Amino acid sequence: MLTRIPTSDWFVLAWVVAGLGGLMVAAELIRKFFHWPPQLTRKLVHVLTGFFVFAVIAKMQSPLPVLAINAGFVLFIALALRLDWFPAMHRTGPSLGTVFYPLSFFLLALWGWHHHRLEVLIGMMLLAFSDALAALVGGLFSQAPRWRPWREEKTLPGMAAMFFSSWFIALVFLLWPPVGADHPALPLPAALAAGFCLAVFATLGEALSVRGSDNLSVPLLSAFLAFYLLHDPGGHLQQVLWAVLLGGAVAALSVRAGFLQPGGAMAALLLAIPLFGIGGLAWAVPILSFFVLSSLLSRFNARRKESLVREFEKGHRRDAGQVLANGAMAALLVMASAFLSEGPLYLIYLAVVAAATADTWATEIGLHARKPPRLITRFQPVGPGRSGGVSLTGLAGAALGALAIGLSGLPFLPGDGRLTGLKVSPAALLAAVTTSGLLASLVDSLLGATLQSQYRCPACGKITEKHEHCAGQAGQLVQGKRWINNDVVNFLATVSALFFALGFLSLFR
Repeated sequence: MLTRIPTSDWFVLAWVVAGLGGLMVAAELIRKFFHWPPQLTRKLVHVLTGFFVFAVIAKMQSPLPVLAINAGFVLFIALALRLDWFPAMHRTGPSLGTVFYPLSFFLLALWGWHHHRLEVLIGMMLLAFSDALAALVGGLFSQAPRWRPWREEKTLPGMAAMFFSSWFIALVFLLWPPVGADHPALPLPAALAAGFCLAVFATLGEALSVRGSDNLSVPLLSAFLAFYLLHDPGGHLQQVLWAVLLGGAVAALSVRAGFLQPGGAMAALLLAIPLFGIGGLAWAVPILSFFVLSSLLSRFNARRKESLVREFEKGHRRDAGQVLANGAMAALLVMASAFLSEGPLYLIYLAVVAAATADTWATEIGLHARKPPRLITRFQPVGPGRSGGVSLTGLAGAALGALAIGLSGLPFLPGDGRLTGLKVSPAALLAAVTTSGLLASLVDSLLGATLQSQYRCPACGKITEKHEHCAGQAGQLVQGKRWINNDVVNFLATVSALFFALGFLSLFR
């Protein structure tokens, strides 16, 4: 990377900087004098920036100017957003999309400039054109039914525009890679299948975005999947395609069975693509065990939870936030295995899934405790369903859930270390997974008792996870941080399991 920068790169860089600067000024003038809505001018900048990005990827040889200019734009746009220099660049309401745009290009250029330029190009072009088209079509069909997969409303026409345009753009680059691309053209059937998988992945990443995070999720997810598919178009493509098709079918059936909300099904499919498409059977069985067993346990407890449902932030039908909180870290570990040797990653993965299972089972089985739970920080009795409450019954449920995940991975944990890279007995690995999951459930309770937001209902006086408890009245925050809800706590608990597993790995070496 630290080589002499060709003179031609400086000319391209100067042209790009001048063009982007003029583009932002022109967009602001258009908004001001022609009264265009900020959404339209922002997407105009979004699309036209894509042409500059294409020119940079196609013409420049050294990544250093690209990294420098994108780092500069990240800082400049963050400052402009803070000081409201260019209102045309930003939507009504808070959004970090204009910061994420150059940040995503910076990260992709840092990773793949020399050896994965086609993947970088696919990711950035889906961001520049498909993502913008989805927003524009969604605006044109403003009367179409709107729904909320997670935090932001979407329209079916907008999602369809995102999917089909992503498929088309990916297909073009897979069939006719630009001169200097690192991969040969794919045959038409393979290109169609790969483009379909990329379009599904990108569309899900856009639909589940928050505050402009699609400008980060769409290019990074698309470039990653393109890298994986192009690395072995034969075997990898078939496995990922099956993951998309079977994952979609399972997600749809889960909605019908009442296990998932529609947004939760979309999040489950987003995670299923790396979990099943990359991980294979060894990585799929534990996460499936968590989902199926926990869903059945939650359904079994539905009647018992009816009297407490108003105290919990969410019900037994998992939404996108719950799915991502429990499965995102596991999916990231599987994605990391595409770059690194699996080695100890599998043990860490099992510990993370065990943590999610332990937390769920602690809640579900803890509801059967005869004595009220006690707050983990002060050991004073609290009502059932109170965040941070623990009981012996709940702890037993947590240990049982973590053990179940360890057992689901046991057939893939031979003592010769073929999968884990550790030549220790499967029993020791099972104990490490179970203990990591149990400890993570205690971290979950500790965070729930200290940092998780708790509200006092002005009508009934109860302390609950819900911001609105009775008659739609907003509760008063009495504990924790407003942005730390149950999903954030669950995610942090799975992260803690990663560190517990690393501790056991250090003992095994």
